[in-house]
Amino acid sequence: MIKSILYRFINMIILSVIFLSCDTKESKFEDFINNQLNTHYLEKLDNIDTIFIMPRMGCRSCIHASEKFFLHNVDNHNILFIFTKIDNIKKLRLEIGTDNFNKNNVIVDKNNIFSYSGCIDSEYPLLLTREENNIFKYSTYGF
Repeated sequence: MIKSILYRFINMIILSVIFLSCDTKESKFEDFINNQLNTHYLEKLDNIDTIFIMPRMGCRSCIHASEKFFLHNVDNHNILFIFTKIDNIKKLRLEIGTDNFNKNNVIVDKNNIFSYSGCIDSEYPLLLTREENNIFKYSTYGF
């Protein structure tokens, strides 16, 4: 009897934590990203509608697909591209080209300020779009 009550209580706590953490993690991650943008790159956000954050470590096919997206869209100055979790800056410069590396709409996050260990989504390419209130909301890019 006591085991049954204890088992139900533990299950209820686990389910509550799961449901509450899903919503708050996404919200905290968006707050984190917007705070980093406003603190470090506010001057770059004026004409930006979309931000594409590309981690350079992790899923190789994700990295390859995000590089293709970058190379096809790098001249669109309404998109801000952020490379983060960079294992080798020289290699990145070679892979995307020096001209692209130095464009105004490209940020090379050498200090990993856009890496957030509290959210698994920060491990994958993210597409953020500006909402009406000038807050950027994200979705995983679908890799």
